[in-house]
Amino acid sequence: MKAFFEDRHFREVVKGASGAFIYKFLGMVAGYAFTFVVGRYLGAGSLGVFTLFLSVLSIAGMIGKYGFDASIARYVANLMQQRNTESIRKIYKKSMRFSLLLTLAISVIMMVCARWMAEEVFHVSELTWYYRILPAGLFAFVIVAINGGFLRGLKKAAQHSFFQNFARFLFPMLYIFPLIYLVSAVGAPIYAYVLGLLTAATISTRMVLRHLRYQKSELPGTAKTEDPPFREVVGVSSALLLTTSFTFLLWWTDSIMLGIFKTETDVGVYNAALKISNIVSITLVAVTSITGPKFSEMFYSNDRLQLKRFMWKVSGLSFFTSLPAAIIIFLVPGYLLGWVGDDFVHGTTPLIILTINQLVHALAGVNGLLLEMTNQEKVARNILFVSVVLNVVLNYIWIPEYGITGAALATTVSMSSRNVISVLYVNQFFLRSDRR
Repeated sequence: MKAFFEDRHFREVVKGASGAFIYKFLGMVAGYAFTFVVGRYLGAGSLGVFTLFLSVLSIAGMIGKYGFDASIARYVANLMQQRNTESIRKIYKKSMRFSLLLTLAISVIMMVCARWMAEEVFHVSELTWYYRILPAGLFAFVIVAINGGFLRGLKKAAQHSFFQNFARFLFPMLYIFPLIYLVSAVGAPIYAYVLGLLTAATISTRMVLRHLRYQKSELPGTAKTEDPPFREVVGVSSALLLTTSFTFLLWWTDSIMLGIFKTETDVGVYNAALKISNIVSITLVAVTSITGPKFSEMFYSNDRLQLKRFMWKVSGLSFFTSLPAAIIIFLVPGYLLGWVGDDFVHGTTPLIILTINQLVHALAGVNGLLLEMTNQEKVARNILFVSVVLNVVLNYIWIPEYGITGAALATTVSMSSRNVISVLYVNQFFLRSDRR
């Protein structure tokens, strides 16, 4: 243990991740509280409709941000080492402009296809209106994501975690209670979430602009280095977009296919189980907020052996701090679901299965981030592609027969496959410096 904390990089991760962990934990609490309020006061059906709205918003947002949230973190981290603040400002502005124009095009398509998605895909006509107002939340979603990537590149792990984890349900919680009494049961959580995103977008933009002004005043006269061509940034973002696309599909395929084959109530119960199981990987998400730039920094310093040791320390930290939450869920799954509402108790088996998946992810999930941050985007993309195809096939086979339990099994098998393949690649082909 002493050797762990003698590592400067590991100490920086623990210090940086502590703030991120707090916000991730608070985000989990806020997310569970939001799920609890919607499930308890509005029912599993309303939670299911909200989940279907959120799934489409997330996929559209994934395309709109175009991978810039990940690429900007990498470029900002490298440019900060060079103290090239002018290039940092240029990359941020160009990335944001590109994403917002793309988001505008997606918004037009969403408004035109709203009725078709609601009635023909999910068979929930009430969703038509909400898909038509989705662009308001979509622009905010993209802005928050890119601002979060910028903060991550600055190693502002706590601020990044606040907007990526805590704010996305903190602000909706501020709006949900008055909206319960002002609008329909289906509309309340959707309006609350969109208003919350708009609030987070406003605050995060002000914070990023403040950082840009600070860098300009505090780091004058820095050595001039060549600006990364924006075409190169777009190229990296494109590769990361594919990886991110597969990640989103891996996370959302189960809910979307439940919406297609089953009812919105099934989607709501499954979403509650998924939300609770996500508590297990809380440390992993907090740690990755700071380890991404560290991976990139050590890789470009050609310190492969140190990078491997650092990765295993981070994996151990993530796994062992995730065990207590997993054990609690294994012991009292029905009790935890019962807090949301009586309609949710039959999601006990999916909750246990999803918790196993999160435990595996806590142990091995950092390997995927390592590939993304060290010029191995294509490898990460190919591994994810295999997992997504497996996920879609298994959901298609198991959901009609086994319902939400089939969805949980499909997600666990496909995501665990991704983690195992990533571990094998990292150890056998990438980090081999200690064998040479």
